[in-house]
Amino acid sequence: MNPSVTVKEGGTIYDYAWNPLMDREDACTCTFLTSAQLTPIHLWDSVVGELKSSYKIVNQMDEIDTAYSVAFTPDGSFIFAGSTKQISIFDAAQPGKQLESFKTHKKRQAGQIGIISCFDFFNQTFAAGSYSKTIGIYDQRNNKQTMILDGHSGGVTHIKYSPDGNLLYSGARKDNELLVWDMRTPGSILAVLQRNVQTNQRMYFDLDPSGRYVATGHYDGSVALWDMNSLDYSSTEQISQSLLNFNAHHDCVNGISFHPTLAMLATTSGKRSSTGSVLSSSSDSNHSDDEDLVVSDNSVKLWWLGE
Repeated sequence: MNPSVTVKEGGTIYDYAWNPLMDREDACTCTFLTSAQLTPIHLWDSVVGELKSSYKIVNQMDEIDTAYSVAFTPDGSFIFAGSTKQISIFDAAQPGKQLESFKTHKKRQAGQIGIISCFDFFNQTFAAGSYSKTIGIYDQRNNKQTMILDGHSGGVTHIKYSPDGNLLYSGARKDNELLVWDMRTPGSILAVLQRNVQTNQRMYFDLDPSGRYVATGHYDGSVALWDMNSLDYSSTEQISQSLLNFNAHHDCVNGISFHPTLAMLATTSGKRSSTGSVLSSSSDSNHSDDEDLVVSDNSVKLWWLGE
């Protein structure tokens, strides 16, 4: 497949986010965000690849801070951006400086340290992952932190609520456990889904629109899928066996996404290989400037999951 549009950032792209209201019949919604080192967050036209807007995290020195993660709120009205021990909020309709920023950790106070690496939302609550291996749960009405979830051995790279908000899924770098948190009894882990993660890069997972199926890629190029309805939650054994495994790529499967209406799955592959310094899984850094990047399999595939 050839890309329909290509955009160029000034450096390594840390994160991206599609407009949640995207509709091909409405050009105004055909947009996506990107964030890169020491540059504003950019909003791109996904049809022609033109830059539409820029959003800047401006610190107290009137300098631009890096956004390591970006996300739209579900209604597309606001943009959340994560930086070091800080979350910034923008009005999507008003490019420029952030509406507000708040610290996730302050001296001599409990809180969430490290780089804020990912977000997800449910009703008036949002979750924020951190490279400090924690997940913070916040009240979106006042941005107050309500709890911290701590269970990963690596920095959290991706989180996702189930459609009903009862479960929160989380994955981390160099951590083979995809954790399923029971938000009805906060802090408890309902299940552990095993995957193979030997990289500091984001390795995404996804839920189908019903929330029944969970899919993730593995470092060895395979894909695993779980049926959450078939899990035995009464068992004392938290580790759950996958419903399906298949070889998808010849390299690390770092991206995966269910089609919103069809029984289809998209996967992407490729990894960074360093001949220079090695990024520690416990480090709070998001990259290594002197890495020589080598990609051995960089591909996109579509899979039919129906009968």
